[in-house]
Amino acid sequence: MTLESHSIVTLGYYGPEFARLHTGWFWQSMDEAHVRTRRLINEIWSEAYLYFIDRYLDEHGVFWTAFHEYIAEDIEVDSGFDIQGADYYEYYLASKALDDQRLRARWYAAYEMELGMVLICEECGKAQHTLMVRPAVYRRGRGLPSKCSDCIFK
Repeated sequence: MTLESHSIVTLGYYGPEFARLHTGWFWQSMDEAHVRTRRLINEIWSEAYLYFIDRYLDEHGVFWTAFHEYIAEDIEVDSGFDIQGADYYEYYLASKALDDQRLRARWYAAYEMELGMVLICEECGKAQHTLMVRPAVYRRGRGLPSKCSDCIFK
C-alpha cells in the first residue's frame, strides 16, 4: 500500500541520501570529530567488514541502518577495537556502503522499493510511512511494527 505523496521521506534516516552522505562530504570534512572518527576507524578497517553491512542489507533492505550498532559490534569482535567510541561511526559505515558500487546500488534499489510504502496501524487504523518508523522501534522488533508511532509512544 502506498500514500500518494512520499516527498516527506526522501531524506529520511534509512535512505542513502541521509545527512547528504551520498555527496561524499564526510570523507572531506575537516571537522575535528569527523577527522578523529575517520582516523580511528581507518586504522582497523578492512574491506572485508563490508560483509557485515551486506548481511543486514540482505536481511532488512533499506532498514539496515537501524542496525549500525550491531554492525559495529561485529567489527569490534573481529578487530578488538571499539569503533562505537568514535563519534560518527554511523556516518563512516554509511559512507563506506555508499563508496562500494554494489552496496550503493542495492541500498538505492531497496530505498526506491520502500518509498511511499505505509503500514496501517492495527490499533487506530492510521497510515504511517514505513520510512518514518524510528530505528529503535524497527530494531527492537527486527521488522516493521504493527502500530503507528503515535500508538506506540502514547
